Amino acid sequence: MYIPVSNPQRAKQLTESLYSLSRPNPNPDDVTTSLFSWVTHPDGRVMADIPDGISLPIAVSSNPKILASLLQPFVLAKAITANDVLQIETTLTNSKGGSVLLTDILPAFWLNQQKTFEELTELGWFVQEFNPSLKN
Repeated sequence: MYIPVSNPQRAKQLTESLYSLSRPNPNPDDVTTSLFSWVTHPDGRVMADIPDGISLPIAVSSNPKILASLLQPFVLAKAITANDVLQIETTLTNSKGGSVLLTDILPAFWLNQQKTFEELTELGWFVQEFNPSLKN
């Protein structure tokens, strides 16, 4: 699934904060710092690419407040409520040492705007190359 984010920097912050829930103290030699990628439309819009059904391990030493602080601009914009953020933070805290479905910690605001790869393709997000061998 793809969810809208305001810009590539926000997408990077989101994916890094989610990654930190599983790996709060990564090895300095680790190359990976993000949980998922994002795509940018030719007009500048950005969508985070979140695999469907992903279960995220939550480390005992993780800090749920990192994701909660990232959501504060959405509270200020009244896209989500402070109670939504508290519920997400509580879910993460209660899941420490276990795992949680990513869709259980993303605000409904995002989930209600999700798109599939096929939908984004129809909307011109991905360049389709002409392949003559695929003619009908």
